[in-house]
Amino acid sequence: MARYCDYCGSELDENSTVCAKCGGRTPLTAENENIQCNPPTASMATKIWKLTKLILLWCITGFFALMGVAYITSGWALSGLLATAVVVLVIPIAGWQRIIQSIIKGKWKTVLAVVLAFFSFVAIPTEPGTIDNPESMAAVETTSEATAEPTTEPTTAPTTVPTTAPATEPTTVPTVKQEIKVTMDISVSGEDGKPVFTVVTNLPDGTVLDAELAGEDEDNFSYLDQQEITVKNGVAVTAAFSMDGEPLTGAYRFDVVMFPVEQTEQVQQAIGVSGEALQGGLIQEANGHRYAMNAMQYQSAVETVDETQPEPVSAEELDLLVSVLLHKAFDDRYSTTLEENIYTVNLWTDGFAITTVLAKAGDAEALETWEGLKESAKDLCVSLGEFLRTNGHGDIVVTVNILNDINHENVLYCTFCGMEMYDCVEE
Repeated sequence: MARYCDYCGSELDENSTVCAKCGGRTPLTAENENIQCNPPTASMATKIWKLTKLILLWCITGFFALMGVAYITSGWALSGLLATAVVVLVIPIAGWQRIIQSIIKGKWKTVLAVVLAFFSFVAIPTEPGTIDNPESMAAVETTSEATAEPTTEPTTAPTTVPTTAPATEPTTVPTVKQEIKVTMDISVSGEDGKPVFTVVTNLPDGTVLDAELAGEDEDNFSYLDQQEITVKNGVAVTAAFSMDGEPLTGAYRFDVVMFPVEQTEQVQQAIGVSGEALQGGLIQEANGHRYAMNAMQYQSAVETVDETQPEPVSAEELDLLVSVLLHKAFDDRYSTTLEENIYTVNLWTDGFAITTVLAKAGDAEALETWEGLKESAKDLCVSLGEFLRTNGHGDIVVTVNILNDINHENVLYCTFCGMEMYDCVEE
């Protein structure tokens, strides 16, 4: 005669006392032997109990799953992983039905002890910052301190201040520049006619100054000499100015200028890239940039000897003398004009235009030829100036132009008093 489990209703083997499906124990008694062959029909109470077990199963599973997620997102990584492991590994291996069956059969105390032991391990995690995420725990600890005493001012600096303060101080201090009221006091020394200028300044050591001496008389207005001097221990000194080694004569103007954009990075940290820290009466400003400038007049003690000047020749005689000089080198491929005190000489010869085209294209031979032409034009300009002075026309300056041999209206090169003014190849 068939026998059935008292708990789940499954059919049992003839001599079996333990259900193979749910693990329930059904004693082998005479009463069981008289049970009819038809399986018992589950009562309403049995159905309710099965539904209760299912709800309980899902509640326990959900509880462990939510607890694992909550611990992981809060920074307790190890605790969250253990709670999740109970749902994923431990409970499926043990079997939900066996756990429920143990509770029903009176072994619930053992199961409860295991669960409570696990909760005590999960609920009391290890010291923050050792196993779990240290950054998250530090944030939680800081938040808890802030919420515990919201109305009291902290007596000590927060834990984050010591880590950020050293990093911000070096970057913010250099941006705050102290204003400099610039001084540049100029004095002159040296031999008569060969002045040496000294600039005493409060600008930082290493500052580069542009020094310039320019003639202001009719006899020397074409004179211009420039030097770069560097401040050292608050002083910058020029070399001696002269006229090709000869003493200067007449009146001159000395200018000294400091442009921040020309300075080293170290100097710019003190004065600013655009001179933001510069102050005082010597400061000029243009296009949003500040620069310092000072000037003084210089009068040479060497007098000009007027009696050595010859009697000036007439304009017609002068043109004839110049024509003789130019005809030897250029035949008739030149022209001259005299307007006020500027004597202009225009030169051309076959091949000037093609030479400049090749030089611009980088042809080495053409570049060498072009450089030679430029030097010849400068030498001619200086020589003609000397020639005019020796013939009583020291007030006349010379300009030499090299013209395009195909179109004479195009100037290829220009030199004024021996100084280069225009070069089409370098344009």
